[in-house]
Amino acid sequence: MNSPYVDQYGQITSAHWPGKVESDTDLTGSVIGESAKLKAWALPVGAYDSYGGFLHAGWHLAGTGYFRLFRRGKMWWLISPIGNPCFYRGLDTAPAFRWETTPISGREGLFGNLPSKDGLFAPAWGGDAWGVDPGVTSFAFCTSNLIRKYGPDWQTEFDSITRQRLIAWGFTGYGKWSDSTGGVPSLPVLNRTGVPLLPNGRHPDPFDPATQVKLNAVLSAQVLPHLTDPNIVAWTIGNEYDELVTTDEIRNILIDRPDVAAKRSLIDYAVGTIYGGSPGRVANAWNLLNGPPATRERLYDSYADDVPENDLETLRRFFADRYYALLQQTLKSIDPNHLYAGSWTVPAYWTNASDWWLASRYCDVTGIDNYSLNFADPVVARLIQASGKPVLCGEFAFPQSEPERGYSNFGDLSLKDETASGKAYVNYVDGASENPSCVGVCWFQYRDQPATGRGPGSGPEIVYGENYPFGLVDIADNPKWTLLGYVRSENLSADIKRLTVR
Repeated sequence: MNSPYVDQYGQITSAHWPGKVESDTDLTGSVIGESAKLKAWALPVGAYDSYGGFLHAGWHLAGTGYFRLFRRGKMWWLISPIGNPCFYRGLDTAPAFRWETTPISGREGLFGNLPSKDGLFAPAWGGDAWGVDPGVTSFAFCTSNLIRKYGPDWQTEFDSITRQRLIAWGFTGYGKWSDSTGGVPSLPVLNRTGVPLLPNGRHPDPFDPATQVKLNAVLSAQVLPHLTDPNIVAWTIGNEYDELVTTDEIRNILIDRPDVAAKRSLIDYAVGTIYGGSPGRVANAWNLLNGPPATRERLYDSYADDVPENDLETLRRFFADRYYALLQQTLKSIDPNHLYAGSWTVPAYWTNASDWWLASRYCDVTGIDNYSLNFADPVVARLIQASGKPVLCGEFAFPQSEPERGYSNFGDLSLKDETASGKAYVNYVDGASENPSCVGVCWFQYRDQPATGRGPGSGPEIVYGENYPFGLVDIADNPKWTLLGYVRSENLSADIKRLTVR
C-alpha cells in the first residue's frame, strides 16, 4: 500500500485514470466547461411547472398548494401543488455539503496533506457523524474539494450549481437526505432522536402515553417550520431496518420489567386475542406453570423466554401495527397537509412480507428502497399490486465497478462502466414509470462515497463503512457525463412514457 493511501483530494495515490485531479487548477478549470454543458442541456421551454409537474399531459387538476396523489384510470400520479401530474425523479444527498465524511482517528497515516482544522477548511472537519464514538475525528473530502473549487463563497456557489445540475439532468427535485428544502421539492427524513427507547428494545414504546407526548414534541420541532411549504413532497420517519420490528425485539420485551407498558400490552393481547381470555392457557403454552394459578399480574411479572414462534410472530405484528400507527397518527395530527410515506421499507431486510402490509397500511404512499436490477421483482410486483396503494422508491443505484480507484464492489449491481450504469438506469426507470402504482424514484446518491469509507469506525482499517462510487459526480465534484447522458434522456421521457401506458 502506498503511503499516504489517499491524496489531498481523497483519491487513492496508487492509480491514475482519466479525469483524476492532480492540482487545484484541475478543480477550478472545470467550472467554465460545465457551465456551457448545463446551458446546452436546458429543459424544454414550457414542459414543466415550478414543482416538476408535466405541462403536456393533456389534463390538469385543481391545485391544493401541496403535493397529492390521484388515480387516473389504472395509473397513480403524484400531482404538483398547482395541479399537474408528475412522475417524480429525485436525487438523494443533494446538495448535502458534507454528508460523506470519513473517520480519521487511528489511521492518520492513510491521508496525505490534510488542511488545517482552522480557517477556510474548518467546515470539512467534524467529529462523530454517527453518534457512536464521541472521540472520533472525521473529514469530508467532498467539502474540502468544494472549497478549493468554488472559493470562500463555496456553499452559495455549490447550492446554485446543484440546482442548475438538477434541472439540466432532468430531475424533479431532491430525494432523501438533502440538506434543506430551500425552494426545491424534496423528501425529508424525520428522526425520533430524543424519544426514549424501550429498556431492551430498538424502538420507543407505542403503548406508553409518555412516548406519545415526547414523539409529538420531537416531530413538531422538525415539521412545524415547514408546515405550509409546498416543496415538501412527503414526510418520512426513520429509515429502513431501523424502523423494522424484529422477533428478537419482541423476545426482549417479554423478559423485561413488569411495569413496561409494551410488555403488559403484549401479554394482554396474547391473553385476549390468541388464547381466548385465559391467562392459564398462556402460562401453559409459554411454560410458565410453576406456583399459584396464572393471572395477568403473574404473567406481567414472568420471565417469558420460551414463547412459541407462532405467538412471537403474532405479537411482533401487533407491536409493529401499533408502532406504525403511532408514527402516522402523530405526524398527521401535526401536519394534515403533506403526504406521509412511512419509513422506507426494504424487501431484503424484512422478517417476512407481512412487514410490507404493516408499514403500507399507515402510509399515503408506500416508501420503499429497492436495490435491484429491475424496479420490481415478481414478489415485490405482487405486493405492490395487491396493496392497491401507490409506491415511491427512495433509493436505487448502479455504481461502476472501480477497484482500481479504491472502491468496493456492490455485488451484482456494480457494473463495468458508466455506459452500463446508464443503461441499467434506463431499464429501472422504464419499469418504474410504466408500473401503474409507482409515482417516482430517487437515485442514491449525488456523489461518490469516500474511498476510505463513510464510517462509522476508528482504528487502522483502510475502509470503515460504505465506500461505493454511487454518485453522478465523483469525490472531486466532476460530473460523470457519459452516465448523465443516459440519466437525463430517461428522466425527460419518464412522464411521457407513463402517459402512454394503457
